[in-house]
Amino acid sequence: MSKSRIAPTAYRPFLILASMSIGVSLPQSLSSAAQSASSASPTATSPTTDVVLQPGIENYVLLQTAPYSTCKLHVPGADQAASTPALFADEQGTITVQLSMSGPTKAITSLVMDCQDENSNSTRQSVQVSTGDVPTSNTFSSTSSLIQSWKSRHAAWPVRQPLAGDPLAKTQDELLQAGYPPRPDPANDPRAYADWLSSVSQPVIIVPSKGVPDPSRSHAHNSSGNPQMDYYSNNWSGYRVTGDPQGYRTVYGRWTVPSIVGYETQYEDAASFWVGIDGSLGDTDCMQAGSQQVSVPLGGVIATVYNAWTEYVPALMVVLSNLPVVPGYHVYTAVTALNNGSTAMFSVYILDSAMNLIAMSTSTKGATAPFHGNSAEWIVERPNYGSSVGLSQFSTVLFTNAYYTNAGGAQYNYNQSGRPGTLDKVTMHTTQDLTYPFPVAGTTDQFDVAWLAFR
Repeated sequence: MSKSRIAPTAYRPFLILASMSIGVSLPQSLSSAAQSASSASPTATSPTTDVVLQPGIENYVLLQTAPYSTCKLHVPGADQAASTPALFADEQGTITVQLSMSGPTKAITSLVMDCQDENSNSTRQSVQVSTGDVPTSNTFSSTSSLIQSWKSRHAAWPVRQPLAGDPLAKTQDELLQAGYPPRPDPANDPRAYADWLSSVSQPVIIVPSKGVPDPSRSHAHNSSGNPQMDYYSNNWSGYRVTGDPQGYRTVYGRWTVPSIVGYETQYEDAASFWVGIDGSLGDTDCMQAGSQQVSVPLGGVIATVYNAWTEYVPALMVVLSNLPVVPGYHVYTAVTALNNGSTAMFSVYILDSAMNLIAMSTSTKGATAPFHGNSAEWIVERPNYGSSVGLSQFSTVLFTNAYYTNAGGAQYNYNQSGRPGTLDKVTMHTTQDLTYPFPVAGTTDQFDVAWLAFR
């Protein structure tokens, strides 16, 4: 059977937050700051930041600017708007970026970081990167040391207590509103239920909400054709379910943020992991949430940025800048259509042995894109950043807890026998296959996506 091509929709990455509301019409101060961060003439110059990396490893570096600024890190004189991902500062003005040397270990790389804060004030600072046996205090050689630093800086943030009483007593909506992950059906999937019970039995840090729109990136589905049966896509890979007569109300998924295995030292590469509703059957609406990583060569340095995001197309992607996202974190997400689809609720959980975090947000969409509820997706994506952007080499990513709830309240795993509708496997393909998705034997809620090629 020949595979057809389909045109995807826009999808983006997210983090962990407390309750917040993000409308389609975002505050002008945020929107204008994001749009002009790469082109505004800096009005203030900050002192030079020195960064000494430990050679032979990937280092996490903290850069400082004004709170909730949007920044570009680039080579002096380069077209940073076209070649660099946006960086987003948290409530303390801290940006986390992973740096590794791509050239001679003793070489010094000069970079520039241009930033614009919420009030459209622009700053510029030089960043001097080198290697040595004694790293600077803003450099961390492991995720554990980075997280310890993050926890010490946010010790006063509130904590959501473990779920008390009968774990089956609350409805799914009550669980989500109280800051707990959605509950799998214990009869339908006892393994997923045991995993959920473990996660809600632990205290979780509630990360204060803050969303910063990012108009510089697009997750639109690139391919075109008849969206029927299994299909090829230029930038999506994973699984999609369609045809449930009750429609799709909530979609769930869990994965581990992967480390990037290899880099293209001459090109930008990126990978996004998300769950969503709509967007693949010609729908103009699409609600989604996930995590993303982007790597860019900057002279003798490779810069990699990890973040979390939400998006309700046609609104902009929103980066949740207060939440740290690093390789090894377990991301558990739920995307729910409320009020007949006029509102999307996003719940993102970071579950890790060192630190558990939670973030929740809502977004309302404009009247120009009616909600359909026609499909649910679990996707690995090569974000639509331009034809030269490759798919980050992540080896294999395992999705678990891949299930959905329809508008009638019934819950189904993506690959469950007797599930209404059709299951489609989506393979990312350009001139060759870039990924290969396949179910995990003996399960109905798990699948792997294997990386095959950059582009």
